[in-house]
Amino acid sequence: MKNSFDEEINNQLKELEELNENNENENFKENNILLQTTINETELTNFISSLSQKNLSTNKIVFLLSQSHSHIQSLNKNINHLVNNLQNIYSLIFPELQTIITNPFDYVKTIEIIEKNNWNFSNINLSFLPENIFLAFSMAFSSQKEKILKQRKKFIIENKNNNHFLIKKLYNLILKLFNFKEKLNDFSIKNINLIAPNLTGLLGANIAGN
Repeated sequence: MKNSFDEEINNQLKELEELNENNENENFKENNILLQTTINETELTNFISSLSQKNLSTNKIVFLLSQSHSHIQSLNKNINHLVNNLQNIYSLIFPELQTIITNPFDYVKTIEIIEKNNWNFSNINLSFLPENIFLAFSMAFSSQKEKILKQRKKFIIENKNNNHFLIKKLYNLILKLFNFKEKLNDFSIKNINLIAPNLTGLLGANIAGN
């Protein structure tokens, strides 16, 4: 019985995926307000590229650290806003997920993986999650599997794929912003000793850089 249900759900999800591919741009403009950010991606990409320059003077590094901090603050604000938008939408499919996975990056990364694999757990690797969080997630999904997948199907159909496409756009955008932030943090941690040697010695480069 369980296998027949799984097979039925997987077939339904394949049909929905095809529907998404054919109609994902239809009437999407009404939702794109939820994707708006204050980040200029081209400008930020160029700035991050400038961090890899060789033989920078101390004054230049201090300037870049200051700019990096400003960019990180802006990224944090935009990431929090976008994650909140994603949570509001995904709660219609799996409302318990945001209480199980409270780390924003882990939450978004989990949605990316399960959605890309159509909730087919034979293809899903969530080993990046802490063990206790993964176990809680697995138990919650196992106990509500039929309900969650039916809610997902209903959600996609009722919204004519529009919001389901928005989920994909949101997690891709959020993960891109996290990647920007990681590169800026790496630069800050590597160079923070230049402007705060005492603080770095006391707290370590990771904490001082952040």
